[in-house]
Amino acid sequence: MKSKRAKKSHKSKNKKAKQRDKFKVGYYALAYLDLLNQKNVLLRMKDLPNSDNEYEEFKQLLIDSYGVVCHFRNNFEQVIKGINRAKQKSIYVDLTDEQMHIYNKFNNSGIQHQYFSDTVLYYTFINHDANYLPICDIYDLLGITASVFYTGLSKGIVSRGSIDVGIGSDFFKNEIYGPILGRAYELESTMAKYPRIVIGPGLVQYIQAELENPGNSHENNISKLFARKCKELIIVDKDGVAILDYMGGIVRKFPVFDDELYRNTMEFIDKEIIKFEKENNNKLYERYVLLKEYILK
Repeated sequence: MKSKRAKKSHKSKNKKAKQRDKFKVGYYALAYLDLLNQKNVLLRMKDLPNSDNEYEEFKQLLIDSYGVVCHFRNNFEQVIKGINRAKQKSIYVDLTDEQMHIYNKFNNSGIQHQYFSDTVLYYTFINHDANYLPICDIYDLLGITASVFYTGLSKGIVSRGSIDVGIGSDFFKNEIYGPILGRAYELESTMAKYPRIVIGPGLVQYIQAELENPGNSHENNISKLFARKCKELIIVDKDGVAILDYMGGIVRKFPVFDDELYRNTMEFIDKEIIKFEKENNNKLYERYVLLKEYILK
């Protein structure tokens, strides 16, 4: 017979086990996007307006700050809707009927989002349970991030970011926390340098592992197919850094891409280049020149 102390200890362990079951700890794929230029706009709001002229200036600052952040967040919902419609027509993934059936069976579409201030996170749990192919969600994550990034750019909303795979958890409801956040932030802050999305080594290694999977089942073949599609979305920039090819060939098949978007993007970049050249702001001038070079190539 168990002692009272042993029973109490067992109950305590059960309680802790149940608490652990309430959240997932494992590998996540995470996209970290940071809106640029927001700090400078916010610092100009030093006081509430006292006159009509001050009110108009203050209103414009709100549009340039809150309005931009709000638009960037809403863009995610619009992109998701567009991609889901495209999936139903087999446009987004370009699969055969048989492949589409397997894709729909194993695709979880578990892309979640988290906002704080002018930072946006998109992420998905890499679940290797049966009846699930996480590489499909990773492809969705890359496609959604690319679409949000360049549709924002076409409207003058500039960001930079990173995507990587690492350890995380959903300790808090609708939030991700863990080492993956630190890795993604470090990539964005130290490697992005100009408006682009850096691809971390964890994601590169995960995609390569899927490509090298020796299995030959329908499910494994779908995983390899989407791993190849993921790889097509990644290129090496002129400085040797792996980045998301958010305006590359395969992206032009996405439902949100059109010629008007491309023209608007180029017009915005050209205006910024002219502006920073006149201001003798070499740092920003060079960044937008790099951005233009990427898009033109």
